Amino acid sequence: MNTYDLIADIYEQTIDHYLYKVYLRLIEKRSAGGAFLEIGCGTAHLAKKCAPMFDTVHAFDASAAMIEKAGQKPVPTNVKLFVHDMARPLDRTYDMIIAPIDVFNHTPDFENLRTLFTRWTAHLRKDGHFIFDMLRCDYVKRLPGYAETLDTPKGVYHWSVKGTTDPRRIIHEISHKKRTARHEETCYKDEEVRTLFAGFKLLETIRMEERVLYVLQK
Repeated sequence: MNTYDLIADIYEQTIDHYLYKVYLRLIEKRSAGGAFLEIGCGTAHLAKKCAPMFDTVHAFDASAAMIEKAGQKPVPTNVKLFVHDMARPLDRTYDMIIAPIDVFNHTPDFENLRTLFTRWTAHLRKDGHFIFDMLRCDYVKRLPGYAETLDTPKGVYHWSVKGTTDPRRIIHEISHKKRTARHEETCYKDEEVRTLFAGFKLLETIRMEERVLYVLQK
């Protein structure tokens, strides 16, 4: 089972509101209308907030349950939400694309990361902006052994993090009632990530305890 299908009902309770505010500040600072895309939008909290800043807002997630949940609350008329796998390209270009909250950490190796980065930045128009974040490896290495219990109106969720033979890769395991789901995340060093930026202007870097945010311009 997809982890995000399992937690769709409680996803908005897990939102890091400070991180979302940082993203909104970066987006607003460089928004100039046009078309906007969010990769891995979850319940579309950010995409909906961006609606006043752009003519068109597209947002997708691989989890059908997340998109269904997003549609249960009002969706601005210029926002289109849809289910899509980021391994497949789209057929249009955008003035701004974001891939927030660990999206690229779901890639299993650096070549896969390079492929996805190249694919999605190709959807940018000239002078367009690309904003994304990556988990820091020093943070990821501290996570194995972490466990948390979330008592929600939908019942109790158990979340734990396990290590692997690769110190840069972790496994998240979430259980709810009789269902259990897992997904992996892999971290990449800052100097590795920056090798992807050839041909782009790096406008801003924000280092946080758990992640680094990058703002690029094509």
